[in-house]
Amino acid sequence: MKQEKELSRSATIAAKTLFAALSILKDNGKEMAISNLLKRMEEKLEFNEYEKERYEKTGYIRWQSIFHFYSIDVMRAGYIVKKKGIWYITPEGEEALKLGPIGLLTAANKAYREWDASRKVKEV
Repeated sequence: MKQEKELSRSATIAAKTLFAALSILKDNGKEMAISNLLKRMEEKLEFNEYEKERYEKTGYIRWQSIFHFYSIDVMRAGYIVKKKGIWYITPEGEEALKLGPIGLLTAANKAYREWDASRKVKEV
């Protein structure tokens, strides 16, 4: 039986935060301003010291930076739409919640890689 590769610290944070964000969106009218979503996530999730650290160069909080970075994958997978500071969960995003945190992240990563590969083909 093939053993799953352990996630990096960043990917672990991404899985936890993205799953929470989509769950919050689903349970709260399917849309929310990103500022309110981040507040809800802070209330709902527990973050350790490493996750709460600020990056020295940027001053950004680690978990938030990782969340925003990986949200691009979730958007390219069609799980969310971001429009003028409001995030919306799509029916595909609701379906992806059934995959659990790691499954959702894995599916989003795969969709991003497929999008990126098709984009690069078009540039040639």
